[in-house]
Amino acid sequence: MLDNVECVGDERKLEDCIYNSWNDCYHNEDAGLLEGKPRLVDGNSTAGRVEICLNERWGTVCDHNWDMRDADVVCRELGFKGADAALLKAHFGQGQGPVYIEEVECFGNEISIFSCNYTDSTNCEHEEDAGVNCIPNRAGDVRLVDGNSTYGLVEAYVADNWATVCGRNWGLQEAAVTCRQLGFKDALFASNQAPKRNSSMAVDQVNCTGGEKSLLQCKHKNDSNCRYLENAFVACIPGENFPDQEGGIMETQRPLHQGLFHTYCTKMHSDRW
Repeated sequence: MLDNVECVGDERKLEDCIYNSWNDCYHNEDAGLLEGKPRLVDGNSTAGRVEICLNERWGTVCDHNWDMRDADVVCRELGFKGADAALLKAHFGQGQGPVYIEEVECFGNEISIFSCNYTDSTNCEHEEDAGVNCIPNRAGDVRLVDGNSTYGLVEAYVADNWATVCGRNWGLQEAAVTCRQLGFKDALFASNQAPKRNSSMAVDQVNCTGGEKSLLQCKHKNDSNCRYLENAFVACIPGENFPDQEGGIMETQRPLHQGLFHTYCTKMHSDRW
């Protein structure tokens, strides 16, 4: 929580102002809402020491085994599209309070750091506090969620919020534009029937010619939400050799997309062999 907030007036978000942080994370008006949630401290709005709220108190994460997959999960939980650095050795200074967890091991597709494997910290001091640099969101950015780094539901950053991309008109041309915008070679698979994801905004009726550099350069409409089983899903090709099971594609599948994944994997294998 924030205390003694001082703003100049041109900041885009409250967290960009100068403020002091409460050491506890319990207040009558929001009790329980912060439990298990992360925050970034002693950096800026996109980077800082990772702290988590447990038992009504903020504490830190040990950097033992801390890597980009762990940082990605934290940044996405905070609303960014991912991380560009996982920082060690109290890069943003040493925190206070307990060091809660260590040996964090994420696949990279989890929705929370507590969905990853970890152990309670017993052998870590604040000189080993973990930090992250998150990738700042820009209007028109896209990201993949509820999957991993190469496949998932498509979201676009619109009006300072991540918006669900609906599946009407969604096909391989739209998927290819999305994948190339994310830096991949091309799209392998597209579906317009992914399960609904809660979102306050939606991008609907996307129609690409295939030559656009970003998804929102395609014709589209802004909407309030997608109908059930009408979210856009894509699987991207990262390079010449598409990852197999040992590359984590099969291992990190989520039950939410079980039916989609069966179709996706069938196509993947038929294309390769």
